[in-house]
Amino acid sequence: WSNTEVELVHDGVSYNRSAKIAAIADMPLMKQHLRVCYQPIETGLNCGNCRKCLWTMLVLESIGCLESVAALPHTIDPEALRLYLPTDKHQQDRFQESIRRLEERGANPELQRLLHELLREGEKKADNSNSRYRQWFEKWFPKNPKMS
Repeated sequence: WSNTEVELVHDGVSYNRSAKIAAIADMPLMKQHLRVCYQPIETGLNCGNCRKCLWTMLVLESIGCLESVAALPHTIDPEALRLYLPTDKHQQDRFQESIRRLEERGANPELQRLLHELLREGEKKADNSNSRYRQWFEKWFPKNPKMS
């Protein structure tokens, strides 16, 4: 996207999403105007129920800032969160980091329990998916095909 008129600089690529959210969590403009949702919302900036909203809210709750962010709902719906299991390494890391922060603060034990449960379910789902993919791959691409 860079050209002779505009230079794009990728700053902060070494930080994960959780670290970026934590870095801006105390900014007044962020608290009022943060938009992470890709859903068309007519009543606010964020729906509070999609994966992006919920996982952003999770980070904010884990650092103790969710209630001060006007741009997002102040509570995480456990049933909505259950729809988005952490099945890849980055997602699992985000859940583990949120658990660690909540434990360090001694905050929200119900959310801690839910995150542990969802992390286990997500790991199982990922293992099953990987196993099915591996079986399919080995069926169509055997390791030692017979040469005729």
